[in-house]
Amino acid sequence: MNKNNSRAIALKILNKFYSHTMFVESILSNCITQSELSTQDKSLVTEIVYGTIRWQIYLDYIIAQYAKKPDALHPTISNILRIALYQILYLDKIPDYAAVNEAVALAKFNKLSSFASFVNAVLNSIIRDSSKEYIAYKQDVETFTLIYSHPKWLVQRLVSQYGIDEAEQIIIHNNKRSQTTIRVRSTNPIANVTEYLTSNGYVFSRNPHYPQCITLEKSPQPIVNTPLFIDGWLTIQDTSAMLCASLTSPKSSALVIDLCAAPGGKTCCIAEVADTIKVVANDISEKKIELIKQNATRLALHNIDYIISDALLFSYPEKADVVLLDAPCSGSGTISKNPDIKHLRKESDMHTLIELQRNLLTAASRLVKPNGVLVYSTCSIDKDENAGNIEWFLSNNSHYSLDDADKYIYKEYCHDGFLQFLPHKYEYRTDGAFAARLINNG
Repeated sequence: MNKNNSRAIALKILNKFYSHTMFVESILSNCITQSELSTQDKSLVTEIVYGTIRWQIYLDYIIAQYAKKPDALHPTISNILRIALYQILYLDKIPDYAAVNEAVALAKFNKLSSFASFVNAVLNSIIRDSSKEYIAYKQDVETFTLIYSHPKWLVQRLVSQYGIDEAEQIIIHNNKRSQTTIRVRSTNPIANVTEYLTSNGYVFSRNPHYPQCITLEKSPQPIVNTPLFIDGWLTIQDTSAMLCASLTSPKSSALVIDLCAAPGGKTCCIAEVADTIKVVANDISEKKIELIKQNATRLALHNIDYIISDALLFSYPEKADVVLLDAPCSGSGTISKNPDIKHLRKESDMHTLIELQRNLLTAASRLVKPNGVLVYSTCSIDKDENAGNIEWFLSNNSHYSLDDADKYIYKEYCHDGFLQFLPHKYEYRTDGAFAARLINNG
């Protein structure tokens, strides 16, 4: 085994993830970029890393049946067992014996040879008990926490907001493998894009209501490596994000402020509407602004100004026709794509996030001219972050009113006047998201 072995790299990524409070995407990207892996092995690393994180609670529950004092295990051994068990349970193309052999080799490669026989014994015991039912199904919080591998606090919160039946459907969807969605620029013929995808072996589906949104179900190579992406014909953007941006519905001469703009998907979507629209993209750091600039440059957009500022302290010489506040949130609508959210978010975060969102709403509302528009959006499905915040804002700002989203967005994506994506509800894959369009009547 060497450092460029796919499972060795997956283990390195998981060791870093579980010992640092940071999103796994950046860890994985850095490790893969520095490796000498083939495209196929890069895909395997990604599958193992995301799958292990997605099912960690359930994997740990099974491992605990066979390991004495599982909480006292060496962290690297815990991750080796998780990686191997994920392959045994969920990856049909990898033989059980190969997963076990690789796990034993990983222990030795990481100078933990004294654990090699333990790893071998635990995994082979699990394989022998492959028909064992570890958890009897019940429709309750405790069972959902284990069989669907979600933190208990999150399950409780979903059940309290949506009821047990719908909460279960949301949780099941969260555990599905994510898919990449692209948005074709309105200036480019969609037929040319679909012809390219078909002729190059991509399997895809199109949103029946927004045909420019294409979900890639099978990709022979990353879409970012294609001429279509490099030349700015399309961008990676979930349908829900595109529609949150579309809810701004700016006039051709509008001044639009995107208050928390990075990485710039919504900024660029708005700027593409007309080159006579002026978009001001603000975010808190130069690094985040650079992400927006990279997107805008690739898409050849020249009507965006950039400001580095704390959104709570942001000021501008004139009031805006439209302010978009894509607020920091729990990300609970994107767990399918970002399973690490289940481990990085804590129940205690929710109060802090909601307080920040309300402060940002208040700050954003001061930037809107009379008869102007404030759009508040999140990639969350938590009702307190979404409708709860709008209810609070409107009760404290009587000169604002809700403008029904279904005047601008396909009505089945709307509820109670809001844009509300619950991802389990649609055959066409989307993230969960929320947006409200508010009018300043003052």
